[in-house]
Amino acid sequence: ERLLIDARGNFHREALAPTAVRDFYHRNLFGAPIPVAALFDTATAQVAVDLAQTDAYTALSCGGSLHSNGAPASFAFSLVFRPLMSALSCDELAAGLLHLVHLDNQVDVFGGWPLPPGANVQTQAQITSLKATVDGLRVQTRAEVRRAGLLCVEVQSTFLMRGFHCGIELAVRRRLQRKLVLRPATPSGAAKK
Repeated sequence: ERLLIDARGNFHREALAPTAVRDFYHRNLFGAPIPVAALFDTATAQVAVDLAQTDAYTALSCGGSLHSNGAPASFAFSLVFRPLMSALSCDELAAGLLHLVHLDNQVDVFGGWPLPPGANVQTQAQITSLKATVDGLRVQTRAEVRRAGLLCVEVQSTFLMRGFHCGIELAVRRRLQRKLVLRPATPSGAAKK
């Protein structure tokens, strides 16, 4: 953001263009721009599980003791970070990255966890819902890690883009994956015995 001074000597902030905000984060986090997913689309990335990264994460998050079955499940957030940022960096939300607050994670492990060091995994992430609140825009995401097609871990996260309202009807636009449940219908007027 740039500071501007008006004729009366008052300072005003000029907002950065959304692409400048996105470029700043991508360069600082990843060293270069990364692909950007469209709003509600799935972003993907191939990741190699690095032993040094796994050990460092485990040491920091577990007080230095390695779990007998490898890294803790919360390590999955590190693995899905790139596609998660690709999803959060969509054109509609890029300007809100400056106000992004990570609220929570829910991590569910599946048959492919834990991951062996050196494993090549497929990661993906997408925004599943957006809700305008008085505090800003609440963003729900879902990410997963797969190894050779086998689901290893799923991470559902909630973020808040504090004070950010992007001007489109985001509260109405949701993409939720729903399961269709069919129940047999009973004929109306059927007598119960």
